[in-house]
Amino acid sequence: MGERTIKFKKTTPKSLLAKGEISRLVIQYLEEIGQNKQTEEEEQKILDLLKKENRKDLQHDIALAPMWVQKIMKKAL
Repeated sequence: MGERTIKFKKTTPKSLLAKGEISRLVIQYLEEIGQNKQTEEEEQKILDLLKKENRKDLQHDIALAPMWVQKIMKKAL
């Protein structure tokens, strides 16, 4: 997002359990940049993308995310 680059890393099986394509990427993105590191503009872009996700898949994936990521993702519901 923006001027940031994406670096693909090894992941855990739990991270691969996410059903939604968008929410899976959002979880990985937020975990990579770290807690409280996203700008308001980035968070709004994330929420706009998550609103396009299937609601049932999004609810499933929120449960898999760390608590601080869940708080952000729940704003899209």
